[in-house]
Amino acid sequence: MIEHLKGLHETVYYKDNANILVYHNTNFEEYPPHWHTPLEIIMPVENHYIIECGGQKHFLKEGEIILISPGVLHRLPAVAGQRYIIQAELSPLYSVKGTESVLTFIAPALVITPEAFPDIYSHIRQLILEIIHEYFHPSSFYEALIFSRLLEILVCVGRSPALSPGHFDTSVGRQREYLRESALILTNTVQRVCPWSRPRLSAALANTIFPDCLSSSQTLLFIVI
Repeated sequence: MIEHLKGLHETVYYKDNANILVYHNTNFEEYPPHWHTPLEIIMPVENHYIIECGGQKHFLKEGEIILISPGVLHRLPAVAGQRYIIQAELSPLYSVKGTESVLTFIAPALVITPEAFPDIYSHIRQLILEIIHEYFHPSSFYEALIFSRLLEILVCVGRSPALSPGHFDTSVGRQREYLRESALILTNTVQRVCPWSRPRLSAALANTIFPDCLSSSQTLLFIVI
């Protein structure tokens, strides 16, 4: 079960005040539609796994990887087997130029397989294994090492020639989704800088995406857009 779920919003609590959570998931359990601010990485290691997000159903084989962008609504049906789930709060990396640009490439989700990404799959899988090992066998500066590996994953994605223009859905509906996903990334940045209190929402904004999580800074940004 999702421990801290309010409406559709999952609040992720990290151990030792870190910004990373790694979960060795062996549960045969459905996770209902939810979203959260951390980036999520899922890699099944025994049996396949299914992820529904962005209006698509993704079937992952053992060893295949999915990156789910922050703020994206997704559902995980019950599937027997084992998988590693990594949730990483990327705020420590937002000051690094290019980080948020890569997230727009990922949104809503990016499936990395040997066939689709032969240039980066093996390396990204190895980086994920290093993150998992460091998390469960921490030593000095383990969080710094983990975030260095996360940053390297983002760089690999951003530089991959497999992300050609044809990779993206350019339909009007999808462009709106990209806009909203990008707006959520931007509002997360604004919220960190200006953590204003949440105001009463107008009727016009009540039907905006994620109405249960809009802060005044988010309301301001959606008005501007």
